[in-house]
Amino acid sequence: MNKPLKMLVGTSIALMLSVGFEAVHAQDDMSAASAPAAKPGKRAKWKADHKLEAQVRHALTTHKVESSDIRVVARSGKVTLDGTVEDESMIPVATTAAQSVEGVTSVKNNLTKHEAGN
Repeated sequence: MNKPLKMLVGTSIALMLSVGFEAVHAQDDMSAASAPAAKPGKRAKWKADHKLEAQVRHALTTHKVESSDIRVVARSGKVTLDGTVEDESMIPVATTAAQSVEGVTSVKNNLTKHEAGN
């Protein structure tokens, strides 16, 4: 084989290897981008639940629901309200307030009217 032909073959092989290498890396990058995100850890879930609870408490206050006797528990978007309110008409208002918070997927309202003397 003559020298220019050897150079052309060698360059062609190097170019093909380079293009193949780039294609493999591009495919790896695409599969990494489409892979599902890692599940959040316990601490991240706790922080998200705690933040949601605080947002629901704020919404209760904004909707004029006295929340000092209300316990708010959030677990992955599911909110539970336990406790008592002074006026029975505040029970559905509390549900509406909790549902208005972004990230709340459901509300279980276990609120009751506070009885005098209790």
